Amino acid sequence: MSLLRHAATRLAQVRRPSDLDAVAALLGFGAFDPLDARAASSLGLSDAVRRAAVARGAGTLRVLRFACDPHAPPRDTVARASAHLSTRSPELLWLVLALHEPTGTVVVAAPAPGGGTRVAALTTETARVTDSDAETLAAMAGASQGVDVLVHQRWRELLGRDALTRRFYRELERAVGDLKVVANRRSGDPQGPGDVEDAQGLAAHER
Repeated sequence: MSLLRHAATRLAQVRRPSDLDAVAALLGFGAFDPLDARAASSLGLSDAVRRAAVARGAGTLRVLRFACDPHAPPRDTVARASAHLSTRSPELLWLVLALHEPTGTVVVAAPAPGGGTRVAALTTETARVTDSDAETLAAMAGASQGVDVLVHQRWRELLGRDALTRRFYRELERAVGDLKVVANRRSGDPQGPGDVEDAQGLAAHER
């Protein structure tokens, strides 16, 4: 099985937080140890972070995986947890793997080291893992060997690039939708011109 297909399979098979262990293993991390309440508090993790566990990687690399509060947006939960990790343990290089179980949303995030505020992240849905999602995880796996600082930096670059790409296509789809509305008003055709439909389909495919 190719690394790309392996990465896609790992993401698609996530149903519970412990399934994220296989994703972490693909990136070079070992077995997870559950965090008790005292350890979670020392890292500044809120009640929105549930069933948290930590695994070690090479050097100072660490990964935190958890289930998100089902009633909160998963990216918000991950962003807050990432910020606390960066400020409470700036000597470590963190990766975050989180699952929002009601929606099957997986977030892979790399907080900025040393207390930085910017979080590079990939968000995907296990029911429809895209080629872009799998490519990003496969590239991270391919970059997981080497000096810890450089590995973490490369992960952040890959996750940041993915976020930029997704943002671009969301904006493109929104612009195409606005164009379709204008074209419909001018033509009086409720379906709109075919070329606008084709462009909108392309934008949706590329996200």
